[in-house]
Amino acid sequence: MPVERAQLLSFLRQSSLFRDLEEDNLDLIINRLEILPKEDGEIIFKQGDQSGALYLIFSGNVHLARWVANREDAYMILAAGDLFGYEIFGRGEARKVTARASGPTILLTLNFSSLASIIKQIPVLYNRMKIRVDSYHLALQVRLSWRKPEEAIFYMARRHPFFLARRFIGPFLFGFVALIIFSLLILNNPLTLAKLFLPGVLVSMAFLAYCVWEYIDWTNDYSIITNQRVNFQEKIVFLYDARREALLTAIRSVETFVTRLGLVLGYGNVIVHTFAGDVILENIAYVKDVAAMLEEQRRRAITTD
Repeated sequence: MPVERAQLLSFLRQSSLFRDLEEDNLDLIINRLEILPKEDGEIIFKQGDQSGALYLIFSGNVHLARWVANREDAYMILAAGDLFGYEIFGRGEARKVTARASGPTILLTLNFSSLASIIKQIPVLYNRMKIRVDSYHLALQVRLSWRKPEEAIFYMARRHPFFLARRFIGPFLFGFVALIIFSLLILNNPLTLAKLFLPGVLVSMAFLAYCVWEYIDWTNDYSIITNQRVNFQEKIVFLYDARREALLTAIRSVETFVTRLGLVLGYGNVIVHTFAGDVILENIAYVKDVAAMLEEQRRRAITTD
């Protein structure tokens, strides 16, 4: 079926990716889009294929699956308004999933040159795309035991890297001072090296173990938005494992909080208010963009509920 420009314009305006863009910019995107209809069950691309386009679902549904340990593992089902095919940002990166139309589907596609040209002319899209690409790759790496079969993940991120770096500031300063003292002692008395060698090795091993522990601890905290819920998952290995989550349909309002330092470094909180309490996506990057993504998924969940 033909898709009119007015339909495309209205469709793009509903997406958090293209929110607040001027009509001239939306026209630029529309002029680059190619319309690709698919029949029920038709393969769009297979896992392992070379990436060639980014896809936006105009109508219908797309089933994503991947082969894991020689069996097909249902990954998620996407609906109208959703993007997929993020491997294109890797310029020839192999597809990590198989995409198949579920029912009659109309796709809007952008090849790499069109996508690069659009982002160059509309720079605000760079970070918005980066959020989605990074989330896609992270979601493929991490298995979430609580996620329902085919529940779609749209956003997944760890705390801002500043909070990893901050954990190492104290130990690195201590290590630097200890190294200076160690060097001065050896310069004054070379025999000191033999006496301090074993303690030095033990301290170095303890320092390395601490750094590994802190890195693993940082990697275990996630802020997540799916098509059903918003979730903050926090875990300390062997000690603590907790999730705070809310269904999208239970959200009353969404706000952001950014400190002065967060404004400079680019991090803040997305605070999700529900009747049962608050869920806070803590210390994440691109706060406003994440809040807009959450509002979009919330609106869609309420509309389809």
